[in-house]
Amino acid sequence: MRKRRWIVALAALTTGTWLYRQWRRSSFEGVSRMLHGMPSASTYDPWAGLFLSGLYDQVARELAATFPTGSVLDVGAGPGRLDVRLAEIAPGVSITGVDLDPAMVERAIAHATTAQVSDRVQFQQGDSQRLPFDDGQFDLVVSSFSVHHWDNPAAGLAEVHRVLKPGGQARIYDLPDWTLRFHGSYNSLARLAAGSPFGGGVVVTVRWPDRLPTGQCLWLRKAGPGE
Repeated sequence: MRKRRWIVALAALTTGTWLYRQWRRSSFEGVSRMLHGMPSASTYDPWAGLFLSGLYDQVARELAATFPTGSVLDVGAGPGRLDVRLAEIAPGVSITGVDLDPAMVERAIAHATTAQVSDRVQFQQGDSQRLPFDDGQFDLVVSSFSVHHWDNPAAGLAEVHRVLKPGGQARIYDLPDWTLRFHGSYNSLARLAAGSPFGGGVVVTVRWPDRLPTGQCLWLRKAGPGE
């Protein structure tokens, strides 16, 4: 029974990221017709709420345990479910989420309003390659299962480094490498980190649900003064 639950969870996660990828490549039209003409945000948001709420809760608790206070940026926030959950768990953080799709941003704002955390969680449209923020603005940057959708992940990581405060950290969550090899242009998180201004990072396995290795997380840190 447990094995079957793992298989279902992995299939759901993989299918959802594929759908999201189609939208990010502006080729969601065919998928939308297949799904009765539903727009991308209307399709992805309920799906994420149904299948990924447990994963978002796990990630939010991990982040809150390490970063209970400070300013957080979520790159590729989608409908904002992770950020809303993090705000609920960690009242000492302020969160800004960015996403390319204005419909996703609208969904995220609605979720924050419903959860009554909109005083600490804001969303706006933005591109990972050109983040609309000043240098050294955030204590933590997070991205959840989004980096392989970025048109230029190397440029995205350089932007993450730029907007972090000295000594700030990033947590980049994504699917396992063996899954992402189906995407022809994919570079492993470790390789991306090595070629970035961070100069490298630590990749750890994300296990959900139970102990199933359904993802990975790249831990990054921006050097502080004198380092």
